Amino acid sequence: MKNENKAKRAVALVNACIDAMRAAENAPDSPVNHYTSVVERRELRRKAKRLRKGQLEPTYPTVNPAPQLADIYERTALRDDIFDAQRINFLNAQKELGKILEENDPEVRKALDEQIDQMKREALEGGPGSEAAQRFRCLQTLAAGGAKWHDEKRRQNDPSKMHIAPRLTSNPLTQARMEAAAAEILTAVPDGEPVWSFPAEASGARRLLLRIGVHPVSWIASFERGNKGPSTVQLMPGDTHFFVSAAGAGYIIEALTRTLVEKVGDDVVAVGFDESRTIFFVNHDDRILEAYAPHGVRLWKTAVGVGFRGLTLNGGSIAGEAQQSPEGEWSAFTVDVGTGEVRWG
Repeated sequence: MKNENKAKRAVALVNACIDAMRAAENAPDSPVNHYTSVVERRELRRKAKRLRKGQLEPTYPTVNPAPQLADIYERTALRDDIFDAQRINFLNAQKELGKILEENDPEVRKALDEQIDQMKREALEGGPGSEAAQRFRCLQTLAAGGAKWHDEKRRQNDPSKMHIAPRLTSNPLTQARMEAAAAEILTAVPDGEPVWSFPAEASGARRLLLRIGVHPVSWIASFERGNKGPSTVQLMPGDTHFFVSAAGAGYIIEALTRTLVEKVGDDVVAVGFDESRTIFFVNHDDRILEAYAPHGVRLWKTAVGVGFRGLTLNGGSIAGEAQQSPEGEWSAFTVDVGTGEVRWG
C-alpha cells in the first residue's frame, strides 16, 4: 500500500470509529437500565407483540400501561442491537487503524494532524452541541482510548472515558422501582391535572404537594404534612404499596388504586430496606422502629428507649445505642429483624 493510500485509509478509519461511537450514542433511549442478550431481545419483542394484541397484561399497569411497555421493550431490543453492531464496527476499524499507526509513517501522521485541525475548526464553527462538536469530542475519546499519535494539540482538553459499550449497571426491576417511586415537590397543581388527597377530608393542616412517578405515567397527591423528617416516596417490598413520608407524616398507599391503607404517624425521620429489599424499616423519631414485609404487611413495631443512635443492619439484626431514660447512659442494643425483640448489652 502506498503512503498516500495508507494516509487516506487512516483518516477513513478514524471517521469509521467516530461513526460507530455516534451511532451507539444515538441509539433509542430506554428506561431499562440493563444490557440485554440476543435471547432476551427476542423475548422482549415477543412480549411486545403479545402486549399490543392484548394477550399479555403488564405486571404494573399503573407504572407502564401495555402500549407504553411494548414500546419500551421494542426500544430496548433495538438499542442493544445497535450497541452490538456498532461495537463490532468500532473494534474492526480500531484494530486496522492500530496496525497502520504502528508503522509510524510520517505521511499518515501528517494526514491525521490535518484531520484533527479540520475537525477542531468545524467544531468551533458549529458551536457547543453541534454534530461537529460531538464528533470532535469522540475524536478526543478515541485518542484517549488507545490511538498512538501523541502531538500535544490532540490533547488540549481532558477527554472523557470512552464507552462504545452501553453504560448500564442496574437491572430493569430496580429501574422500574426507581421510576415508579420518583417524587417531585410541587408548589401548585398544574392546570387540568387531578389531585389525590390524603387524608381525603380537609382538616386545615398544612399540606405537601407531590408528583409521584415519571412522566407520562405520574400522578399528583396532596398530603397532610408532619412536623419533622424527610419527604420521600418509596415502593415497598412486593411493589404493590407506596410508603410516603410528607415532612415526617407517614402514609401507606396501595399503588394500583392509589387509596390510603394506613397513616403511621407524624414522626418519621428515616426509612430503609434490608439488603434483599424484602423488609422495609421505618424510624419514628429515633425512638421506635417498625418493619414491614411485602405488600404492606406490618411485621412488628418496637419502642427502643427514649432515643437511639448509630443504627447498623447486620444480617438478622439491627444494632445501635439507646437511652432508656432522658438522663440515662447510652447502652448497646440489638433488634431481631424477624421478631422485633430488643436485646440489651
